Amino acid sequence: MCDVIARSIVFVCVEFRIGYTISILTRKMAIEKVEEKIDAIMSSESDGSERIAMTRYYMRAHKDKGGRRKGKVSYGKRARRDNSMIDHQTRAHERSCGAIVFEDMEGALHVLMIQHRAGHWSFPKGHMEKGESEHETAIREVREETGIEIEIVSDFRGESTYSPRRGVSKTVTFFVGSRLGGVVRPQEGEVCAVHWMRAVDAVRLLTFDKDRAIFLNAFEHYLKHDCIRAVDCRHREKIGHARTLPNAFTLKERYTVDELLAIMAFLRSDEGCPWDRVQTHESIKGNLIEEAYEAVDAIRQKDNAKLCEELGDVMMQVVFHAQMAKEAGNFTFDDVVSGICRKLISRHSHLFGDDVATTPHDVLDTWEKNKREEKGHDSIIQELQDVPISFPALMRSFKLQKRAARIGFDWPTIDGAREKIVEETDELFDEVNKAMRDVGSEGDLSKTFERERIFNEGGDLLFAVVNVLRMLEIDPESALNATSEKFIRRFIMMDELARENNQVLEEMSLDEMDQLWNKVKENERNKPCD
Repeated sequence: MCDVIARSIVFVCVEFRIGYTISILTRKMAIEKVEEKIDAIMSSESDGSERIAMTRYYMRAHKDKGGRRKGKVSYGKRARRDNSMIDHQTRAHERSCGAIVFEDMEGALHVLMIQHRAGHWSFPKGHMEKGESEHETAIREVREETGIEIEIVSDFRGESTYSPRRGVSKTVTFFVGSRLGGVVRPQEGEVCAVHWMRAVDAVRLLTFDKDRAIFLNAFEHYLKHDCIRAVDCRHREKIGHARTLPNAFTLKERYTVDELLAIMAFLRSDEGCPWDRVQTHESIKGNLIEEAYEAVDAIRQKDNAKLCEELGDVMMQVVFHAQMAKEAGNFTFDDVVSGICRKLISRHSHLFGDDVATTPHDVLDTWEKNKREEKGHDSIIQELQDVPISFPALMRSFKLQKRAARIGFDWPTIDGAREKIVEETDELFDEVNKAMRDVGSEGDLSKTFERERIFNEGGDLLFAVVNVLRMLEIDPESALNATSEKFIRRFIMMDELARENNQVLEEMSLDEMDQLWNKVKENERNKPCD
């Protein structure tokens, strides 16, 4: 008897192992066929010759490649079938909706995927709430589970019905969506991970065959609905540039913003520019500052043609950063535009809200009030810490003082600020004199122990000077730039005077150059006003 039982156990184990292996092979074959089908779709023409009948497709794969053995039905399976027939009349029904969201990234079509807490991969979906339409549910679920805002872009509809638990049937409906904006943010406690994946990678990762079947139909529908075509035979998914306007890459008189975005996307692609392709936010961050300064310089020179060019360079930096962010799935150029539009409306609450502002000063106060509310600032500390450390030092100190003055931390009159300059000057030179006594008049002050104190007192003096200019409503950055320009201009005039006397500045003594400097200053004072 024991021998019979043992042989029976072995037989059952072997049968289970064979069945499990066949199941794994069947799933693998189905995935391979889906990948082949994706390849066929990408190379097909628009005549509809590659229409997919997914039900027959999977049935054929199941039948031809060794699905579960036919023949006798086990008692357990028969019992489950009988129970399902009994439950059919009393089964509760649930409905869920979701979206398969596509996005062009890095020249390839990607799809938004989520990993659930249970470990399986699928697309965003969830239960319909009372009063919601199917589209509203799908859009809400994508937003809640991934942080991405979408719109439903076509009439595609893919459904599957299954039984999640005894006595309950559930129908899940998927629509095709396109990203409008938002930043990837997995729903806390519900979603483990959110990723943008290439279509082929998504096929491999999907856990359920029904999801895979719906996805392939959605994939084909999206391509044909949006008239997207492959542009690279070796990498057929790299289709993003087919959406660009046909004349975007030719020299002509005028271009559109869409063409600018298309050019930048191409430059960043595998077929584009090697330099542009390897840049990061960090590597080109200095370019944005440089281009902004050049635009400001064009304004100062009152050169409209140059200003137009420099503003274009600034915009190019914005588009560059937006393209890199889009490739990473963080945000898009449309998100940048939407953000600034929302800000302009919310900050001008005297026009688009209930606030009242009749003077420019009132408008600035309203702007700052709305800004504090939007950022959630409820203390001066938060406002001070919000001033970026990357600002030029004079600009940053100016802004810090303005914010502190709003809560009353300010001199009652300019006399107090002026006296502070005198005080800080005396303290600076007290430290300088101490250092000179230590090293002697010919010593190196840079190697003294007082160097840090001199450093601190010098910063205090600059801060005090900025404060006086702020009270006089003079921008310190502009004032110092103007003085720097004046310094260059005077040196040019000194050089001209020296050449008139057959002299060269580099060969003159300090006293001789000082005499020329004073003469240039006197000429400026005597110059008649225009």
